[in-house]
Amino acid sequence: MARKTIKGLEVIITDLEKRLNEQNKINVELHNKISQMQPDDKFENSPIYHQMVKEIEQLKAVIRLNEINTKSKDDTIKGDRDTIQKLLKEIKELKSNNVVNKLKNERGAGRKEMFTEEQKARVKMLRLQDKSYRAIAKDMNCSVATVHKIINEQ
Repeated sequence: MARKTIKGLEVIITDLEKRLNEQNKINVELHNKISQMQPDDKFENSPIYHQMVKEIEQLKAVIRLNEINTKSKDDTIKGDRDTIQKLLKEIKELKSNNVVNKLKNERGAGRKEMFTEEQKARVKMLRLQDKSYRAIAKDMNCSVATVHKIINEQ
């Protein structure tokens, strides 16, 4: 069974509302016809009158059922909208978490890094202490170019 979408349910609701309006119009027309007729005993005892009364009762029952159906469908649409909003928020959170957790080099391809994050932080701290690139390179046992790369890395 296919899942019902909000648009599909809204189409059904509009169709039911149209039917309800048509039934209401028919009801009003029949009521107007009855009120225009002269109240005499002959008409009230006639089979046409009884048939019209039965039709009116049936139409009232149909109207009640349609109102109940539209209310229940409105409730389900509201519930579906809420769940859709929750799912969209979850998807957004998962996408943002996925970007944060994604590594720069997932496969581990290429040359391995010489320095750990702590060592890189130490190089940056030494530079903040106004040490030259050459002095930092000597302390860390690496080249000046490597120190330059670490410091200028974003």
